[in-house]
Amino acid sequence: MVKNVWMLAHESKGVYKVGGLGEVVYSLSRELVRQGLNVAVVMPSHGLERSVTSLELAKEVDNGRVAVYRTALDGVSFFLVSGLGEREGILNSPVVYGKGITEGKAAVMAREAELIVSSLSKTVGLPDVIHVHDWHSVPLGMAIKRIFDIKGHRAGFLMQIHLLVSKYVSWDYLFDECGLSPDHETLAYTGYSFEKVSYGDAYNRGGGILEKIGAIVFDGLVTVSDSYLRRDEGCVLCSLGREFEGKADYIHNGTEWKYEDVLSYVLSLHKERLFKHLGIDNLEKITRRDLRRYLLTDALKEIPCDQPQIRDEYLRNLVESLKHPIFSSHGRPRPFKEDGPLIITTGRVSTQKGFDVLLRSMPLVLNEIPEARLLMLLLPVRGEEHLITKLADEASRHPDNVRIIYGIAPYIYQLAHLAADVFAAPSRWEPFGIMAIEALSVGVPVVASRLGGLREIVIDLRESPGRGIGLLVPKDDPEELSRALIAMLALMNPEQHKERLAKQYLHLAQLPEPEKLRLRCIKRVDESFRWSNSAMKTVKIYEKMTGAVRTHS
Repeated sequence: MVKNVWMLAHESKGVYKVGGLGEVVYSLSRELVRQGLNVAVVMPSHGLERSVTSLELAKEVDNGRVAVYRTALDGVSFFLVSGLGEREGILNSPVVYGKGITEGKAAVMAREAELIVSSLSKTVGLPDVIHVHDWHSVPLGMAIKRIFDIKGHRAGFLMQIHLLVSKYVSWDYLFDECGLSPDHETLAYTGYSFEKVSYGDAYNRGGGILEKIGAIVFDGLVTVSDSYLRRDEGCVLCSLGREFEGKADYIHNGTEWKYEDVLSYVLSLHKERLFKHLGIDNLEKITRRDLRRYLLTDALKEIPCDQPQIRDEYLRNLVESLKHPIFSSHGRPRPFKEDGPLIITTGRVSTQKGFDVLLRSMPLVLNEIPEARLLMLLLPVRGEEHLITKLADEASRHPDNVRIIYGIAPYIYQLAHLAADVFAAPSRWEPFGIMAIEALSVGVPVVASRLGGLREIVIDLRESPGRGIGLLVPKDDPEELSRALIAMLALMNPEQHKERLAKQYLHLAQLPEPEKLRLRCIKRVDESFRWSNSAMKTVKIYEKMTGAVRTHS
């Protein structure tokens, strides 16, 4: 029976989070603890031990090159590895994802695996499962597997791919910089039997692609949706090889967002300004339409001076240098002059997310609904500097209708979700789509690309009028996207726009009322996309994998 789990990750919510990976690592770990497992997360410190933080960090051990710090959140143990030597100091960079930086951090973590294993073994005990998240943690996972092979400890190694990037590394990187031995032989589960494979052979068979090397040497392979695993163009098994089918599975992500909790938080945070803006004295009288008007015309201009937060100074300087009409100063958004039907979207700045497609759809949307508004809450990342500027250029073509907020803005993030009429997820590829279930969890219907996890999350109103919670459209198609957005904005604002509903999308006789549709969205998440569901399936996968490993030990 699986009891102890070590999670190897590059980020985590509650400690240092950039994107969806951090959300999964923290939330899944916490839920596994609630279900009776002991979970320890290992990750680079990203300089957290040197910054002001509410976390209590205790140094466990150091060897002169790196130090291991320990903290705990919600019953989960976190071990943060910090650099002491000049070569290892890269671990302290606040840049989580950057060319050369991410690879450098992954290499140091692998080289220092002996200290990491020693520290965790003494503190939380040896693991039954090592859960390796994405390519960044594959070298460390391989280093730990080698240590366990030598010590005679047999644990199950599970690799989870959240986003397949087919990360190529050189032989010298893996075996010199990461300190691995190409001659080391390990026993790996194929899904049907066990085979001995050397790390050098795994490198050659994998063509230097870290995810494929991991698929060869580790015992299990999971991703975050069935579509992304097996069916999408460029799916995980399409790319890595169908020979891994026997040990492959998927675990849907979840969300902890609940409508009542989000509403309570937003009302407590904005209570006084809401009273002043709306001229009321009772929170029970506030409607979603009130929240929308308040967000668009008032709250955007009242974002605290320390927000939006961009930890990376280089990116912060880039955003603050933007001189577009949609910004006031220092990259802060101008408020809208008037209220209007609201589309929101969230995520990392990346061509993957299709934000450029969304902006290209806006002229068609505005031709039908001139008062429509689009609010984009985006996280800037290195490597996408050109896109950061390009999106601002495109958005500024519609200065009365579009705003971008670059960075983390807690003051309005959840408020924006409550205020929204529609959430747009126009991704070109999307393994899962946590942003979509966050929106649904607070009653916001979703217009999304028909791919990846999005098509497993969103039930199309045209295909299932009695259960639908949004619309699915082809990727990279601004015209189809605009039609879907127009239809959903009209559906959510029927008193003004019901006549605009496109007949090819929705049959008027079968349309749900806006509030009933919002309740459907919430129900969809409650039934299928809670972290408790994710953790239960994870445990089943752990047990199946370790059962096979134990029978061969």
